[in-house]
Amino acid sequence: MSMVTYRARIVTRRSTQDALMPLPEFKAVCQCALLLAMLSSLALYTLPCASADWSPRTVALTFALKAFGSTVGETRWRIEQTTAGEWRYTSVTEPSGLYALIRSDVVREISHFSMQGTQIIPRQYRYSRTGGKRDRTVSVAFDWTRNRVENTAKGQTWSMAVPAGTQDKLSYLLAVTRDLAKGQRELSYQVADGGKLKTYRLQVAGEDTVETALGDLRALRVERLNQSKRHTQLWFAPAMAHLPVKVAHREKDGSELMLIITSVSGLDRP
Repeated sequence: MSMVTYRARIVTRRSTQDALMPLPEFKAVCQCALLLAMLSSLALYTLPCASADWSPRTVALTFALKAFGSTVGETRWRIEQTTAGEWRYTSVTEPSGLYALIRSDVVREISHFSMQGTQIIPRQYRYSRTGGKRDRTVSVAFDWTRNRVENTAKGQTWSMAVPAGTQDKLSYLLAVTRDLAKGQRELSYQVADGGKLKTYRLQVAGEDTVETALGDLRALRVERLNQSKRHTQLWFAPAMAHLPVKVAHREKDGSELMLIITSVSGLDRP
């Protein structure tokens, strides 16, 4: 969850109204995805190693957003190079089908980042939610000359110190794809999230076959470790540059959301 928070950067649901937010981690959507682990299954496979010149790919992914047993929306991720060494990762989630008749919320997340070798260096992250009863905008600006970020929300701005390597809620999903391609199984990232510096700890938990509109895809199941009563999983497909193809999130009350890939452009079809 939001390549995609993966804002994963990416939909989290805490009420019916929140069902259209990218899991980010799925929340996006991907925000988190990433996750809890079953160590006993790790010996069943070996991950391929990435070349030393790993870099993002210009791709566009579309996901169906499912909740309450139905498709309620669509999430679109796009990763593209803007200038030499500079990239943009965009996630947009909006209602679809009959659900669009009663909801008009649109959630957008944008991460601007630079590449230095294989290092992902976030520059600015922006989140906006419009079309509902309460519009909301959040921005996070990274100042690497001082190792600080400026958070702006509800008309207020505050600053906090961050260590080198800190990611935003979308860019950390790219870091996951990079590190999975390198064969790493235990992952940890510092993420500027909600005005705080949080540690996202993830672990490969197994390998599954995921049924999608693109066909059956072999995917690595990754779980987030430090989620308390919430539970988020992401499935990354090696045949698709280790991009996420499915995200599942369960809230404390047992409610569930899922993103599942429906189309991709910019990659050879597996």
